[in-house]
Amino acid sequence: MKFETFAQQWLAHNISIESWRPITARNYQSLIVAHLAPALAGVELESVTRMTAQKLLHDLKSKMCPARANKAVCLLRTILDAAVGEGLIDRNLIGKIELLEETAPVIQPWTMKEMKRVLDHIPARWQPYFTTLIYTGARPGELAALKWTDISLSEAKMVIKRSRSAGHDNDTPKTENAIRTIPLHDAVVDVLRQMTPSSTYVFTNKKGEPIDRSMTEIWERACEAAGVEYRRSYMIRHSCISRLVNKIGIVKNLDISTISRVAGHSNPNTTIKMYMRTLIEDQEQSDKAVRSAL
Repeated sequence: MKFETFAQQWLAHNISIESWRPITARNYQSLIVAHLAPALAGVELESVTRMTAQKLLHDLKSKMCPARANKAVCLLRTILDAAVGEGLIDRNLIGKIELLEETAPVIQPWTMKEMKRVLDHIPARWQPYFTTLIYTGARPGELAALKWTDISLSEAKMVIKRSRSAGHDNDTPKTENAIRTIPLHDAVVDVLRQMTPSSTYVFTNKKGEPIDRSMTEIWERACEAAGVEYRRSYMIRHSCISRLVNKIGIVKNLDISTISRVAGHSNPNTTIKMYMRTLIEDQEQSDKAVRSAL
C-alpha cells in the first residue's frame, strides 16, 4: 500500500473515533496533507526508511521551525508503527533519527510602563481584551474561548477551561495543567464590569461571535503609535509571567510553583526553563543587594 493512502485512512479513522483533541487532529491533518503526503507521493509503506526520514527532515527545516519539522518526522514514525500494527509492513524501518535542535524562544518582555503606553493606543473596543491579556498572562486562544460563566467578578477570578483555534473550541486547553483559576487584577475587574455581554463568549466580534482573527495587527499599530518597539503580541503573556518571576522573594507567598500554576505550564520546570534568563537577571540584582547590605 502507498504511504499517502494509508496515512489518510489512519487519519480519518482516528478522527472518527475522536482519538485526539480537535487541535491535535487539525495539526496532524495539516502535516500529512501539506508535507508528508506530497513528500512521499507514490512511495510504498515498506520503502519508507531511515534515509527517507532524514531527507524529509532536511527538506522541512527550510520551510518551518525545527520543532514543527521534528513533529512531522515523529508523526511519520507513528504512522509507520500503525502500519506495523495493521500487518501491512513487518517493521518500522525508520528507527532512531537525530532530530533538529530546538532552541527556546527568545523572551524579550515589555515593562509594565511600556505596555500601559501601548494600551493607551488600543481602540476602545479591544481595551478589555488586551487589559485582560496583560494582567493575566493567559494564552490568546484561552481568552478567545473564555465565557462569562468562567468569570466571577465578585470573587475577582476566572477559570480557564478550554482554548480556541482555527474557528473551533477545544474541549481542553493546551495541557492538563492549563485548566486553572487565575486571580484577576482590579484593572481587569473594572474593564469587564463595564462590558455589556452580547454573547456567551466574553470577547467577540461585531456579530457576537468569538474572536478568531489575529489581534497582532491591532497590537502592532498601537506599538507604533506609542513609540514602543514592536514584538509579536504573544510576548504580552511572556511579559506578565516574567513580571511575576521578578517578584519572587519580594511578594510574600509568591514562588515558582504558584507562577507555573497561574501560567498553566505543564510543570514548574517548564517555567524555569523558559524564564531562566529572567531568573538569572533577578539573581544578579539580588546579589548586588546582598553585597550592599554586607
